[in-house]
Amino acid sequence: MILINKTQKWKKLIAVIGVLMALPLTPTSVTAKNLGVYGKTYPINEQDFLLYLMAKIADLKASGKWTDIERQMQEATQKEALNPTQPYQYPTISQGAIYTVDPTLTIEHDIRLPDGRLLAHKGQKVNPFDYLPHHYDKVIIFINGTDMRQVEWASQAITTMQHSGHSYYLILTQGNLKTAYDKLGRIYFDYHGFLSTKLGVKTVPSIVSEVKNKWQVQQVSCSSQYCQGGRV
Repeated sequence: MILINKTQKWKKLIAVIGVLMALPLTPTSVTAKNLGVYGKTYPINEQDFLLYLMAKIADLKASGKWTDIERQMQEATQKEALNPTQPYQYPTISQGAIYTVDPTLTIEHDIRLPDGRLLAHKGQKVNPFDYLPHHYDKVIIFINGTDMRQVEWASQAITTMQHSGHSYYLILTQGNLKTAYDKLGRIYFDYHGFLSTKLGVKTVPSIVSEVKNKWQVQQVSCSSQYCQGGRV
């Protein structure tokens, strides 16, 4: 009797398993129960950021504050344009010196022309001066425009070069462009120290020129009262 009951139980169990396996594995075979709502709900409503900004600007204009903001922005832009932020602040030197900087570059990967021809191979040494059609005869002068000693020295150096017919670039590492222009004429700014670091400038004033396919940097000495020296 016990064996018969066990056999019948196994038959029923096998039958149940067979029915479960026969059910289709689709979402329709799964039922969900509504558990109700727990807590407060809010609708999804994301505001367009551009519309938000336009609304804020409209509020500022209506309150009269927008004019003040425009003025502050113009003043900040003008200040940065005329007196740019400079990460490099070069010191002066009391004893003049001369050193050279080799501009030779090492090619990091093969360079090919559009037609596939090899222009330069990886590891090749290239000196830009070798590819200039003529001798580079321009003099590059770096000064700090906030230091009147350097401004006065640069004024004399420019007069000397103009009388001798030499071409030059006057580069400001710091200072107000308009003030320097009014005193010295045509001038450029060394934004973020890009040019001075490339040419190996360490102090100001400095005179950079090409000598035997290398950059020669002359460090001009400055005393407590004035700067002097340097050949232009």
